[in-house]
Amino acid sequence: MKNIGLILLLSLISLRADAYPDSLKGLEYRNLAGEFLIEDCLDSVAHYKTLSLEIFKQNQDLGNWINVFQYLGRFYRDQTNNPEFAINEFQNATEENLWRSPNDDEEWKVLGWLYVNIAYTHWRFLGDYKKARTYYEKAKSILSEKLAIEDLLVGQYLFRELGNIYTRLGDYSAAQVLHKKFIDISINEKQYGKAAEAYSDLGLCYFATQQFDQAIEMYKTGLLLPDLGKRPKALLYFNLTKAYKKIEDYDLALEYALKAKREFEALENNNSQSKGKIWLGGILVEISSIYSEKGQYEKAELHLMQAYDLFKQTYINPQRREFANLFASFGDLYLDWQKFDLA
Repeated sequence: MKNIGLILLLSLISLRADAYPDSLKGLEYRNLAGEFLIEDCLDSVAHYKTLSLEIFKQNQDLGNWINVFQYLGRFYRDQTNNPEFAINEFQNATEENLWRSPNDDEEWKVLGWLYVNIAYTHWRFLGDYKKARTYYEKAKSILSEKLAIEDLLVGQYLFRELGNIYTRLGDYSAAQVLHKKFIDISINEKQYGKAAEAYSDLGLCYFATQQFDQAIEMYKTGLLLPDLGKRPKALLYFNLTKAYKKIEDYDLALEYALKAKREFEALENNNSQSKGKIWLGGILVEISSIYSEKGQYEKAELHLMQAYDLFKQTYINPQRREFANLFASFGDLYLDWQKFDLA
């Protein structure tokens, strides 16, 4: 969520707030609408929103006009946890709802980032991959194809996200093209941690198509990059674990699993990543399955118990798929161990 806030901030900075006498008043009204939205004073939201939109429209300021809806939509999504309202707000400023078409690069750029926000909300908040793909593609047609912008922001928040959606929807060739673009951008910008995570995403495309040797090559290539932090190293180790399990090399799978565990423990201990416990729980399940394959059932059970404790600390509601999958792992372990009643 903070990342999309950064995107919106950067798109706002690109606009000229001092281009006409009452432009700052328009921004002030927009900000007041956001403040009243947090307080759930919807009449005041509508009042100040209307004043802001009127100023921008009267001055033919389409960029700031679009950003009123983008600004308030982000408030609905990130501050009041209402992604459906956010989508409705964003939709007011899509191309078919504009009072005129964008007529310069800056206005097109703002529209492109609006589509990124819509796509992000559909994917990360509503789980609708197909709608997210549609809006990421709209953003791509503007930012990358029309404006020829292929910088780090576009790479991270458009190419990478759309690439991961293509992977989920099974369009692996399209996903590979975007991940490779993001890798090139990240390396050129010396953002090696981002490039490493992109290699991880690229490897998942090969993994999904049973090309495990190519997946392993991508993960190891990512690990060769300089100045890697704990998160990218942990993710690459985690994916190497799963790849070596698939080709039944359990010794190498365990070696990388233990490396991933150490990195995830460090992330969880210093609270640098909110998903630290979730990732750590996931690698504990992988380690358990490896020990089970090696016939070391006591160690396998211990690691599943540790994962269970982490999930209980992480999730308030126990009626989640993560717990269901974990109990299935317990069942598989006890079947292999021939403890049929426990299974």
